[in-house]
Amino acid sequence: MFLDKLTDREKDEFLTFIRPIIKNESVQLMDTYKHHHEMTCLEHSFFVAIGSYYYAKKMGLDIKKIVKGAILHDLFLYDWHYLEDRKRFHGIRHPKIALHNARRMVNLDKIEEDIIVKHMWPITVVPPKYMESWLVCATDKYCAVVESMANQDKLRGKIRSIINEAHKA
Repeated sequence: MFLDKLTDREKDEFLTFIRPIIKNESVQLMDTYKHHHEMTCLEHSFFVAIGSYYYAKKMGLDIKKIVKGAILHDLFLYDWHYLEDRKRFHGIRHPKIALHNARRMVNLDKIEEDIIVKHMWPITVVPPKYMESWLVCATDKYCAVVESMANQDKLRGKIRSIINEAHKA
């Protein structure tokens, strides 16, 4: 898995891109909401951002935009597990909510916006427009499956370690 394949240099580069975003109060709130099983929204978004970064490097895509879009892709700031009858619409609605919240905290370009609003394709019908968006969309699905099947404690431990490093400096 890509978490174990990052070199120290790549991890340092990833942390350089993520540090300005991770310190934002709204991003920190993501850590208070469960997402997949025991994973929080922040842990999941970090996992997606790291994986997207790893593969973007190999593909020659814009890693800064990918990391920014990936960390913000689930910035919906509510616990979707307790929506009762509206729960079934979470998959369709949350990308637009995340985009709205992200726009309030940072400037986004068209690629970053597309990453956020199209990450739930094909549920959201309109496909991603950019390769960066396609990559985050695919990585999001891969990460969700891994989160459902992996040893949660071990996986979360690896992700928390990188989150903790991002808070330093």
